[in-house]
Amino acid sequence: MIEYGDTIVAATGGGLLIFDRNTKTFSTLTNIDGLVTTDLQAVAIDPYGNLWLGGGEPDGLFQVYDLRKKQSLNDFADFGFFEVTGFATNDSIVYGIFRENQDIGLIEFIYQDGRFIYRDVYRNWPIALGNIESVIIYDDYVWVGTDYGLLQGNWKLDNLKDPDNWTLVAGMSGNITTMRRYGDELLIVNDRIVYLVRLPDLAIIWQWNYFANSYLFKDIVRTPDGEYWGILKRTFIKLSETAKHWQFPSDYTLNNLLPLTDNSIITGTGAGFAVVDTTTRRMKRYIPNAPVTNQFSAVTVLSDGRVVAGSKYGLAIKEPEGWRNIVADRDTTIVHTSHDYRYYSADTLPIHFGGFIADLEQGPDGLVYCAVRGTHPVLNTSYKQRGGGIIIIDIDNPTEYTLIDTAVLDYFADEYMVVKDLEFDPLGNLWVADTYVTTKLIPLHVRSADGNWGHYSALNSNYVLGLGADALAFDRWGRVWIGSLTLGSYPSGVTNGGLAVLNYTGNPTDPETFQWTLENEGENIWSIAITAQNILYLLTPDGLAWGTIQNSMTDPLRNLSDPRFPNISFGEGSRVKIDPRGNAWTISPDDGVNVLLENATYWPNIAGLRFDNSMLLSNNVTDIDFDEDKGLAYITSKRGLNVLKIPFARKKSANESLKIFPSPYHIPNESPLVIDGIKDFSSIKIMTVAGDVIRTMKAGSSLIQGYQAFWDGRDQSGNWANSGVYLIFMYNNDNLNEVAKITVIRH
Repeated sequence: MIEYGDTIVAATGGGLLIFDRNTKTFSTLTNIDGLVTTDLQAVAIDPYGNLWLGGGEPDGLFQVYDLRKKQSLNDFADFGFFEVTGFATNDSIVYGIFRENQDIGLIEFIYQDGRFIYRDVYRNWPIALGNIESVIIYDDYVWVGTDYGLLQGNWKLDNLKDPDNWTLVAGMSGNITTMRRYGDELLIVNDRIVYLVRLPDLAIIWQWNYFANSYLFKDIVRTPDGEYWGILKRTFIKLSETAKHWQFPSDYTLNNLLPLTDNSIITGTGAGFAVVDTTTRRMKRYIPNAPVTNQFSAVTVLSDGRVVAGSKYGLAIKEPEGWRNIVADRDTTIVHTSHDYRYYSADTLPIHFGGFIADLEQGPDGLVYCAVRGTHPVLNTSYKQRGGGIIIIDIDNPTEYTLIDTAVLDYFADEYMVVKDLEFDPLGNLWVADTYVTTKLIPLHVRSADGNWGHYSALNSNYVLGLGADALAFDRWGRVWIGSLTLGSYPSGVTNGGLAVLNYTGNPTDPETFQWTLENEGENIWSIAITAQNILYLLTPDGLAWGTIQNSMTDPLRNLSDPRFPNISFGEGSRVKIDPRGNAWTISPDDGVNVLLENATYWPNIAGLRFDNSMLLSNNVTDIDFDEDKGLAYITSKRGLNVLKIPFARKKSANESLKIFPSPYHIPNESPLVIDGIKDFSSIKIMTVAGDVIRTMKAGSSLIQGYQAFWDGRDQSGNWANSGVYLIFMYNNDNLNEVAKITVIRH
């Protein structure tokens, strides 16, 4: 954390968190605001008022950022570091602490011609280091606090690449966990003993060892009035000359301290800040309105447009007012009747959400259904917390929930449940893919719309249904398609992997007849999806293939294509989802998002959406769902939730909520003008106010995708348009016409 005027700026796993000390309100800055990465480990300020940001693992990059203008000044992303954990700055030099594989070192930037540029990297030390905690610059010297002790080097005169030019400061061997500079003094915590060291002669002028033999001292600071304050994991302390002056406990984990210019103190916690009142010995905690985590594993868009994202911690609901959470607790139920969306908001339930939530669906009853990967019915007899392979919950009345456990589901060992997918068919029946079942050998379950359960055993499926069932889809003839994983070991007489097709008559919980067919035997099936045009998409380790479904149980899938995206790492957790226009979106735990349009072309191009070519927060993507009315794709990853405006909403019968941006449109411009909300199959003419047509874009061309059109600012001959006001005339075969205006400014 740093103090920046009247605000506190913190580096977090979700970007820069800004806390206004006057209004006690929060704001956040992310990649939309020009951050190269939102997973930040370090922040510092240089003498010119610019922020230095350090990226967390695995993208250890440096960025210089202007907080006043909210724009990037420079970034250094080409070094390939694993993480960046700290900085030291002065008016002519900046040091950053990096980790690269097993190497730990410093990178040096020097001020030249009005900006900082890269100069060198130092990774050679007099002894192998396990950690660098901090770095300090004072005059011509740099001090490095390590787990080996305090190292000193002269950055102006010596070649710091030579390990012999680093010296260990006498009396400062051991593990240094904190080091701060106040004027010409260093405040150091070394092996849980506090030292005050005078610069530049390095004389120890104060030593404090009250907690040396018992507690791990986490941080210490000195306020401008000369008082010393420290924290243990859950304790705040005022230090006296030789002992503790006083201390008080905290209900939450304390991570670090920041002394402010007015002598007050901020402590950073696992979620938000705590302001310490040193007079009353109390802390006032401020947590920003946010989801409980940024590491989501599943997402669904509700019928009312709200978004629910799931993780091992519970559910995060994005509402018009902000975020609200439903989180797991060992034995406590706390449900609020109202929520203050200015700050963190959560209800707690004694539910175990497993290793993670594998799938989320809204049922016909409006409830949210969670497929839980990895849980037991009873976690610990001393807790009230219980687990279910399926959790059914009313998110607006969280005390109304149901756990579906081994009383219904099959399980692996010790009642360990793994549900990978659940889906509702068009008749409102709930189908469940129960994975890794070895007890009853029943990998497929169904609950009818009236609440009755039925089960399909692998043993009565004519050796078709595998025990690794993990993907479900339904075709127009009412058949159920089940994709299965291949397992390392499985009982004899049971198929392993592949694509099973179930055709039944009557009630699915007690069918009059049923018939099975096996496709792609022995293959790992990560995910399947079926479009309204009877196209089945099949995602395997080899890539994305598709074929046509037909009403035949002897040959239900024909003309299966060769896989697309063969160079993508599709591992377990990969999925394929269909947007409202029938396009296939693939997600990968390692390689981002790739989209194959209904016409078998790529969108936006063959490179797909990646961390380095789009606003995607991470390439570790976990799920995707669509708001088909607004044309939004919600993409979850290991670093948070992206919302992407896409030209693939449901088909529009009229121009709805027409938006044209950016306005005015400045050219030359690498980004096109976007005309959003046009009716399907519309064409567009760009005209002067005198009626001269300078550009025509025909329906079906690459310039018009779904309900969006894109104009590059050029006329029909490829020349840039002149400055002025232009008319955008939209028309189609149904004689639905509309005219809008746009101002073009040519530089």
